[in-house]
Amino acid sequence: MVTNCEIDLTQKLIGGPVDYIWDRAAIVALHWDDHERYLIKLLSLMEKPSNSSTNSGYDLLFGCYWHDQHRGPPFPVDQDYLTKLLHKIEPKIEKIDLLDDVDAFNSGWANGAFTIMRERCFGVNRNA
Repeated sequence: MVTNCEIDLTQKLIGGPVDYIWDRAAIVALHWDDHERYLIKLLSLMEKPSNSSTNSGYDLLFGCYWHDQHRGPPFPVDQDYLTKLLHKIEPKIEKIDLLDDVDAFNSGWANGAFTIMRERCFGVNRNA
């Protein structure tokens, strides 16, 4: 488990601001207590959202796991939780789209005493 997480990424360290972020299950590796700080850091690495109506795609994608047990890792993240958390950080974000939802349960998850495991992909358009 990740504890006392310090996230030292900066725009300068990565060569400037980025246009897009694909989080492939990183958020679910972090405890719920660290999610807000992690998302603030991710958003700080990005260009500021424009008021342009030309960007109709997603500039943030999250691949998350969801299960019905209140434990982790992986710490389950669902659409409502992610929407509320992102809206708290950046009020302009009001909607997150569920792009994919697949059954990810296998014997590895069963060995960890899980009975259900979903893998979901969420898309966020900060310019909406």
